[in-house]
Amino acid sequence: MKKGILIDVKAETITEVEVGDYKDIQKKIGCDLFDVVRVDNKNDLYVDDEGLLHVDKDSKFFGFKGNNMKLGGNGLVLGINHNTGDSKSTTLTVEYLKERIEFFTYYQTMPYLITVGVL
Repeated sequence: MKKGILIDVKAETITEVEVGDYKDIQKKIGCDLFDVVRVDNKNDLYVDDEGLLHVDKDSKFFGFKGNNMKLGGNGLVLGINHNTGDSKSTTLTVEYLKERIEFFTYYQTMPYLITVGVL
C-alpha cells in the first residue's frame, strides 16, 4: 500500500488515503478509465478519463488555483517512479493541496466547458 491524497469533489474534501493497485485507483476516484496529469516532477494526479463526457447540472469540478483547466470528478495524487513508471507514495501533503485546489460547481465551470467544447 502507498500513501495517496484523494480529492473528493462532492464532499469538497482533500484527505490522505491508502492505495493499492490500479483497480484501487479506479475505485477511489469512481471511474473505469483514468488518465494522469502531472502535478510536479515527483507526483501525478489520476483523474476520470471521461470526467468531462458525463456532465450535468449536478456535476462538480476541481482545479489548481491560477490554472484555467477544470477537472471533472474526483482526483487522486500519487508519487511516480520515473525509472519504472509505477506509482508510489506521494511526496505532497494534504495541507499543500488544500492551499492550491479550488472546487467548482457546474455553473461556475460553464465558461470553461464551452471553451473546451463540452457544451
